[in-house]
Amino acid sequence: MHRNTYSKSWLAAILLSAVLFSCSEPDEVVSNLFFEDTPKVFDNLSITMTRVNGWLYDGYPLYGLDISIRNLNQESIDFFSISIHSVSPATHLEEYSDVTRTLTGLQPSQTQKPTTGYYLFAGTANQIYIGNFYVFLKPATPANTDIQVTFNVSLQYDGKQFDAQIEKNFRTLASLTPVQSFNCGENITVTHQNTDGFSPVSITITYGTVEHQGKCWLDRNLGATTRASSASDNVNSSRGWFWQFNRRQGFRYSTSRIPTTWPTTNPPGGNWSSTNDPCQALLGDGWRIPSTTDWQGAMNWSPASRSGAFSSPLRLHTPGYLTSTEGELIAVGEVGAYWATTENNVDEGEGLYLDVDEGVIIRASKPFGLSIRCVH
Repeated sequence: MHRNTYSKSWLAAILLSAVLFSCSEPDEVVSNLFFEDTPKVFDNLSITMTRVNGWLYDGYPLYGLDISIRNLNQESIDFFSISIHSVSPATHLEEYSDVTRTLTGLQPSQTQKPTTGYYLFAGTANQIYIGNFYVFLKPATPANTDIQVTFNVSLQYDGKQFDAQIEKNFRTLASLTPVQSFNCGENITVTHQNTDGFSPVSITITYGTVEHQGKCWLDRNLGATTRASSASDNVNSSRGWFWQFNRRQGFRYSTSRIPTTWPTTNPPGGNWSSTNDPCQALLGDGWRIPSTTDWQGAMNWSPASRSGAFSSPLRLHTPGYLTSTEGELIAVGEVGAYWATTENNVDEGEGLYLDVDEGVIIRASKPFGLSIRCVH
């Protein structure tokens, strides 16, 4: 590694996860998907939209929508994606989720759901599953109003891509469950699963949140079950997990590394992408890895070293880091290294470096395993 010389959102409680739960309130409209000039094998692709539930979120009607895709043909579909194109009537619309959900390898006679969806945090409550997509409506939207959702869909088969749009409908409810938004200073309880593509182990962690320099931060490293007790804290529970730059998979290191496979090549170039951001994936919309600018704005502590960083509300410490070549844990209790989303060059990313003498912005080889402290 090399050294170089909050306002609340009313969407803050909507969180992403890679775990699907059962749904209720199925939509009555199920239609086949038709493509222009598409081979006959695709004539029987059926998409179902399910209204999961309805909530009154800070005064706004919120509806969750789940998607399932059934392939009624004799051929498999290599890749499928779906996103919301529009919601009508527009006079009732406040906002909808601007994401693309995907699945691969849809086999004949098989039904699948995209593996990612949204969650709510209502104050200190645990996650409430919403669905693959959400729609916020205007507060004055009447009950029993028919809402039409138009989706963009795309699939790949035999090296070719086919695109189309489909329309689905749901009806607004007369009674909605009221929930309030997340406030900085409240706890967030997250159930990590080692199958989510980000968490190295399955564990439920309650994270605290703290405000610092106008932003809301986790009070500990991502993956840590406790806060650090000192600047040189070297216990496993406060260490948290480690990540390589712009890669999804996190690593836990206590007496050995989980998972054991350690990539030594560079990830694709560019800044850390939002789709690979474990803060967004595990904590939800609004949460992210800090940028270099975020870290620079946070570094108002004194002295400008690990002791000053620990005395700040963030209580940063020195959990060590994983070497780029072997993925071995070194410098425990001596060095803290925290990724930023910013790429320095094709081989290196930027981040915050702490030791007994200094706290500075660094550049580090992308295969190093550094800590992550999430910001909102």
